[in-house]
Amino acid sequence: MSSLLKVTIRKYSYENLLNLTPPLTCIVHKRNVIGFLSQNFHKKVQQYFNENYTVDNAVIDFVVLWHNKDTGENLKHPLCKIVLKK
Repeated sequence: MSSLLKVTIRKYSYENLLNLTPPLTCIVHKRNVIGFLSQNFHKKVQQYFNENYTVDNAVIDFVVLWHNKDTGENLKHPLCKIVLKK
C-alpha cells in the first residue's frame, strides 16, 4: 500500500487567490490548493515550462511540520516529487 498522495501542479496568479500580482505554482489535490512551491523552486519549474516541459507525475512524498516561533502555529508543508516530460 502506497502512502504517496497524487497531486497536480498548476500555475495560478495571485490575483485569482490573494489579490496580489506575481504568479505562483500551486500544489492541487481534488481541485483544492493545498500548498505552494517556494519562490526559488517556482522559478526553476517555470524555466522548464518555458522549454515546453509538462508535468508527467506529481506526488507528495513527505509532509514537514514547521513551527512558527512568532505565532506559535504548527504548519504543514507538503514536499512533492515532480516528474517532468518534454
